Amino acid sequence: MRNLTKNAILQAFQELLEEVPFDKITVSMLVKRCGIHHNTFYYHYQDIYQLLDEWMTQELARFSHERNTDSWEKNLKAFLQNCKKNQKIVKHIMNSLSRDQLERFVFSSTNDVFDSYVRKEAQGRSVPEKEIEDIATFCRYAFFGFFLKFCWNNMEEDIDEAIDRMSKVLHGFICQALHSSQSDPKGK
Repeated sequence: MRNLTKNAILQAFQELLEEVPFDKITVSMLVKRCGIHHNTFYYHYQDIYQLLDEWMTQELARFSHERNTDSWEKNLKAFLQNCKKNQKIVKHIMNSLSRDQLERFVFSSTNDVFDSYVRKEAQGRSVPEKEIEDIATFCRYAFFGFFLKFCWNNMEEDIDEAIDRMSKVLHGFICQALHSSQSDPKGK
């Protein structure tokens, strides 16, 4: 019963995110939509921000489960296609006071994508662990900048073309960065 109630709250929350900005969603709106009492909501969640955090955590888990391990480009294309499919939700969160949670979500969901790719490219090279982490982090920041621009332009850019262009740039950067890190015997 407990999971059923939580699922109903999460579903109602997602529906409301499609309809109104996050900052306009209230506990009263949620409980009315779910047909539950305020106390029931507060039994499961401390506040609306905790609900947003759990919803994003579930979305991240779903995205991570659906990830394609063959290609970071395919993963980012799928991520952006999902954002475009849920454009209203992304905009309603991005334009709210809780934008930082969306930013953390983007960083978390792309962490494994770039980390695994950089590690794959570093195989057979003597590159210090810290350098690998720094290269992957740089790629995440580059993607995040791209993601912001994508959102600001109403997600109208052709995702396949954009990621293919980004792939060329990042692949070149990663190869050069790994080579530079490998060349320096001290790893500095």
